[in-house]
Amino acid sequence: MKVLREEVKHPVIIKKDHDGNNYDPRNNPYDQIFTFIVCKKLSFNISNLSTEINKLYGDSTEYRHRHNLILSVEDGLLAYCDNNGKTMMYPVMGNTKLKNRFVEPGENQYVHLKQFASYLFMGTTSATILYPKLSDYMGTIAGGYNYDEKCEDTEVGF
Repeated sequence: MKVLREEVKHPVIIKKDHDGNNYDPRNNPYDQIFTFIVCKKLSFNISNLSTEINKLYGDSTEYRHRHNLILSVEDGLLAYCDNNGKTMMYPVMGNTKLKNRFVEPGENQYVHLKQFASYLFMGTTSATILYPKLSDYMGTIAGGYNYDEKCEDTEVGF
């Protein structure tokens, strides 16, 4: 999904709130698609998820193309953190790959849900919005045939 955003040939920007007028989804996370996964429960051992997630992605996925957020309603929230220990919703900021962070509910049993809602709101409202130029994705729309109605009287009488 994120690879497609980087291949937009002629972006027409509707809204852009961050980092100037240039569209650069490779280097500006606000220009990239904001992705998230929501599930009820993770079906594998999560005791070391913040480290193990790297193995799940493997080498074929660019770090910047990783999820923004993964919410397990019963288990917690997988996000990122910067070098100052702040939870973040982007895998890369600037030239820095952020570390994985797993937020597990504790005394506040809804902490992961509240953080997910907050980061989802921030990520989607701060994202650059493009006018969808579908022909860039579909290819040409030429090559079909049009059969129009034939009628003698095309004037509308009032």
